Amino acid sequence: MKKVHWIFVSVFAVTMMSQAQPAPGGRGPFGGGRGGEIFRQFIEGRGGRGGGSIEERMAQGARRMGMTFNEAPTMRMSLFDVVERIGGKRAENILLAQLQVSVRAVEIVHLDGCLERLSGGDKHKDEVLAVAKHVLKEQVDQREAFGYRVDARGLGQVWDLLEKYGDESFVQEAQSLLIDGEGKMDGSANNYLRRVMKENIMTVYQNLYANSDVDDGAKNEMRRRAMDNMGKNSAANAIVQMRFKELATQMAEEQAKAEAAQANGEESPPRRGFGQRNPIQTIGSYMSRLGRKSEDLTSQEISSRKQLLASLRVNFNTPEITAMFDRTSERLDTLADPEKSKDARRDFSAGPPRQRGDAERQANDLRSRIEQLRRNREAGGGQ
Repeated sequence: MKKVHWIFVSVFAVTMMSQAQPAPGGRGPFGGGRGGEIFRQFIEGRGGRGGGSIEERMAQGARRMGMTFNEAPTMRMSLFDVVERIGGKRAENILLAQLQVSVRAVEIVHLDGCLERLSGGDKHKDEVLAVAKHVLKEQVDQREAFGYRVDARGLGQVWDLLEKYGDESFVQEAQSLLIDGEGKMDGSANNYLRRVMKENIMTVYQNLYANSDVDDGAKNEMRRRAMDNMGKNSAANAIVQMRFKELATQMAEEQAKAEAAQANGEESPPRRGFGQRNPIQTIGSYMSRLGRKSEDLTSQEISSRKQLLASLRVNFNTPEITAMFDRTSERLDTLADPEKSKDARRDFSAGPPRQRGDAERQANDLRSRIEQLRRNREAGGGQ
């Protein structure tokens, strides 16, 4: 390996010296030749054809001289770059053969770029996708297998290849990869499924939420997507209904703990776990979203929201939560009326009027402070 390294260093040095011969007229070691012109462009900031970082300008200048800095993260991928620069049908076949035997995610992505540039398009798309899908199915821990930091994001980059080529044939496999053995969600698999399945992914979420032991992070993602599709999708409604049953159970457990603490003479109720939100605040967030106005809101969707609201109401009987349901119901009645809906704001808060007033005052205060800062800046600039 050392021998190969020094060969590359020697070739680089010889090329630089040959390109950087002194020019007639005493303009210095970089006065003449193609290397001198590129060096001057780099120093003047023109080597990147429009700017860019120092690294980008150096790399672009070197390419125009027929050289390259070691931009690839490994020596093996650097050799792929060398083969690409040699060019021709034989070079293309060599890289294609390497693609067929590679199980390293970052290499597959790198080879895809090399082959795309060599062939002038997506000629080898099918071969790239076949290898990419094989690697994704195997789910080898790339960082553990190859030991480099660059491999940590390798599988995510392979998922990006499926998006790049618009592949939609990996849905079934992606569903099996969505949740790992520890209950965590694979973000790349999730993004792929959301792109391909669109709102139909809510059915996948519903089954996972109801039947699988998934962690809080995965559940939070499913809840967020369900909240976005309330009233539009029956699977999203089902997830919201499951969530409200969880909240009702949480509130009952907290009430029981508070009563037990009081019976034991403790003054304060037990604290919630770290990051655990007040269930009433969570309910308020759902109600506020349920009453949000959108440009494409239809009467059918409003009717579906009302049905969902009625199904959620049966889980609670506390005055504060009942009041939020009532305000949301009134809001949906307003949205259902074409005349009243015209003047209705887009956003809606299901919280108590006092809380809504506090939020509005805070927003007005913030606007006033921003306006004052703007005036101060203008006054200072005029002096």
